[in-house]
Amino acid sequence: MKAFPIPFEQLPDEAVLRLPVVLALTGGCESGWWAGVKAGTFPKPVKISGRSVGWRVGAIRQLLASFAEAEDIDAN
Repeated sequence: MKAFPIPFEQLPDEAVLRLPVVLALTGGCESGWWAGVKAGTFPKPVKISGRSVGWRVGAIRQLLASFAEAEDIDAN
């Protein structure tokens, strides 16, 4: 996978990431990701074009923050 031309922390919340990048950031697998989307655990995709979808950076940041919060709760 290519590196981001801009660090993730500097991307605007409105930027859209494709699934391979989302999976690299979240550490998940494709089938697990889609199951989470279907269950409402993970954010819904936004349509990019005909059959292409992606996820807003802001939604992925919120998800990663919730993962970190859950880890903090589990550690206590």
